[in-house]
Amino acid sequence: MIWVRKIFSFRRVFYLFLLLVLTVGIYRYWGVPFRSAYRKYAWWTVQKNTLEQRISVLRLQVAQKKHFVRKLMIDRDFREHVSREQLKYLKANEYVVFFKQEEEIK
Repeated sequence: MIWVRKIFSFRRVFYLFLLLVLTVGIYRYWGVPFRSAYRKYAWWTVQKNTLEQRISVLRLQVAQKKHFVRKLMIDRDFREHVSREQLKYLKANEYVVFFKQEEEIK
């Protein structure tokens, strides 16, 4: 009986209860806001990485377009090729023959 009293003494139960209350209080005061802030941080990190990938793709596209414009300004044969292909320009005494696609025939 004395042994049972020592294990379940009021003082030990009170200290355990106080420790539990302090732990819950500390968690509510610091833990919940920290977890919320960490989730926001993780979301912003994902957004930042996504935007950085998009920026790198757009920079590559800008570099390709600059190269195309530079080549268009410098290379006469390339300029003629582009004008014929995209703008459908013809030289004198040239004809264009269009063929229908298989889907158009049926």
